[in-house]
Amino acid sequence: MLRSVRLLTPLFALCVLACDDTKDATTETGILPGQHDEDGDGYTDEEDCDDNDAAVNPGAEEQCDGLDNDCDGEVDQDAADAATVYADEDGDGYGAGAAVLACEPPEGFVTQDGDCDDTDAAFFPGATETDCADPNDYNCDGSVGFEDNDADGFPACLECDDGARAVNPLAVEVCDEIDNNCDGQIDADAIDTTRYHQDVDGDGFGDPDFFTDTCAAPEGYTEDDNDCDDSRAAVNPDADELCDELDNDCDGEIDPPSAVDAQTWYGDGDGDGVGVTRLAVRACVAPDGFVATTEDCDDGDDSAYPGATEVCDEVDNDCDGETDEDVQTGWFADLDGDGYGQDATALMACTPPTSLYVATGGDCDDGADDVNPAESPGCDGLDHDCDGLIDNDDDLDGYSDETCGGDDCDDADGAITPEVDGACALGADCLSILNAGRSSGDGTYTIDPDGFGVGADPIEVECDMSTDGGGWTQLADEDYSAQDCPGAWVKDASSGYCHRGTARGSAPSAEFDSLGVTYGEVRGALTGYQYASMNGFWYSSGRTVEDFYVDGISITHGVSGARTHIWTYAVGMTYNGRYAYDCPERGGTAAPSFVGTNYTCDTGNLSTTTWGYQWYSTPAFAGDSFQRTLPSSTDEAIEVRLIADEESSAHTYSEDVGVSAIELWVR
Repeated sequence: MLRSVRLLTPLFALCVLACDDTKDATTETGILPGQHDEDGDGYTDEEDCDDNDAAVNPGAEEQCDGLDNDCDGEVDQDAADAATVYADEDGDGYGAGAAVLACEPPEGFVTQDGDCDDTDAAFFPGATETDCADPNDYNCDGSVGFEDNDADGFPACLECDDGARAVNPLAVEVCDEIDNNCDGQIDADAIDTTRYHQDVDGDGFGDPDFFTDTCAAPEGYTEDDNDCDDSRAAVNPDADELCDELDNDCDGEIDPPSAVDAQTWYGDGDGDGVGVTRLAVRACVAPDGFVATTEDCDDGDDSAYPGATEVCDEVDNDCDGETDEDVQTGWFADLDGDGYGQDATALMACTPPTSLYVATGGDCDDGADDVNPAESPGCDGLDHDCDGLIDNDDDLDGYSDETCGGDDCDDADGAITPEVDGACALGADCLSILNAGRSSGDGTYTIDPDGFGVGADPIEVECDMSTDGGGWTQLADEDYSAQDCPGAWVKDASSGYCHRGTARGSAPSAEFDSLGVTYGEVRGALTGYQYASMNGFWYSSGRTVEDFYVDGISITHGVSGARTHIWTYAVGMTYNGRYAYDCPERGGTAAPSFVGTNYTCDTGNLSTTTWGYQWYSTPAFAGDSFQRTLPSSTDEAIEVRLIADEESSAHTYSEDVGVSAIELWVR
């Protein structure tokens, strides 16, 4: 009844779960709230008959252990490890009949079967049959004592195996683990025994004097009989011969030259302890007159051998292939008689070869007696003291200080050296001088834009080492009141300005050489004046930097047809007329896209409505400056064009711009 209750409990739980809308409270292991699985075997305490033993549950296999492993209410019933037993009614130890599984054989059951009469204890496998007249098969082998089943002439009752013809009382005993002659002994006095020799030291080789003849080798015996010393495992025919005063390999010889650790000895004819290879022998002990070391280069001279001290005696004492090395004195030819010879003339000898030789070398000029290691440094660009360095050349650039009569204008900086013409450039441009830490402030510096020793000679330039971080190289600083106009610009006789001329429309240019300096920034300033009517960017529509895009001044780099815009100074017609001809900031036409914001625009005409044929006294640009970082670096010259495009043939020379001063810097 108890088992029925236990089966109903899980079914009841399932019904509850099916009707309960709280079923999502079930845990991941399938155990419902309120249920338990203490031993973690996957069965709740409502199903498990022992919830404290994981080996006991309804799914376990029954074992012979005194437990109800599978919770079926039966202990050890149908156990997987139960033994097979047979009923033994006559108590002779052998059973018969159907097999039965049981953890412990019940009384009257045994594990051996094969009894051919389980009602008589005289019948069982292996029973003795000695009465040749008894017709019963006591040993259950299917035959009786008076039968001769193997036809060997002996009935079963008179032999020990009536199933084997070769086994009977007259058979010959052989080594086959069978009692062939039925004397009750297996392999005793067999005719085919083997002789085994005692192997006391266990090296696999036996003592020829101690042996036994038997079918199988006794413990500690072997068929081999070649061990010459059975008390030493290291002594046997397979052992290596050693220098140990033993016959290790049992060949009758002790410590022959063939011993694996025999040494090579060398004949030493001069007794200096070192022999020669041609007289080599092998032996465990050195023969008389032989030594362990070789390589004697003269076995007839006991002063010559490896390791001997070399002396100046024309003998290779230390056998290194050289005679009198490292013991001779170095002698140097001294042609100028200053007591020092040139190293290149060195000779090794025990005595000076001639009177011209001295024991001290190091003379770097043996044709001048004031040049040798003992002289004081000079100031003539030579190495008087032979230290390998030009005298008075502190920066080691190969040039003596100019204060000592040399050519180096800065003997503290090895990067500053004289060019072909003697000038010393401090760098390629003002910026490189500044970056190298050679700046001493604004001023004049020597630069070499194309590099030391090549191209043009160094030049002097003005460097601005302070404005916006410094490093600016000056390309122009012009005052045309005292200077001629550059390029195609024309000098106005009355005003002194450089202007474009009286042509109706033109753009004369002046180039300012970059001096070979590579630059990526340009800054400058200029003073410019307006003549008559100027129209700002009025003409710019549809025009490029190559055209008359402005009335004013265009600053570019690059050749005609490939100009790159840098800056534009545009001149408007009036100060505040709000005309399209005025500056963009005063209502005039906007700058073209290639100009962008890179321009300066102003006017010298302070009138708001009119203009006249005159140079206005108020400058349009009074030293107005600009600074621009270029899209890419270049070393091209900077071109400044004075541009004016007469808008109508009705006017005669009505637009012009004049420049009185200009300043250009690059970096």
